[in-house]
Amino acid sequence: MPVVKTAVQQQWTHVVYPEPPFEVLTTAEVDGVPWYTIACRKEVSMWIRENGVEGSEWYSHIDGRWMIYRNTFDVSQEMFTMTKLRWGV
Repeated sequence: MPVVKTAVQQQWTHVVYPEPPFEVLTTAEVDGVPWYTIACRKEVSMWIRENGVEGSEWYSHIDGRWMIYRNTFDVSQEMFTMTKLRWGV
């Protein structure tokens, strides 16, 4: 977290940069169609679960050790586009 000292107040203030609502971790083609692995904040993951169809538009991301991550998804190009339009990244 960066710390900035202001000349007028002569005190230290913390500048907190907003965390993006989601970020793309990887991209891959599945049957010729692009899919995205995204990590997101809780509100975005709730929106994806409520608005997408599991099994055709999104999957919970599972790593090589069969660990499921609650806020990491594999999403279709259409779901990625809807998420990007809704959350503006």
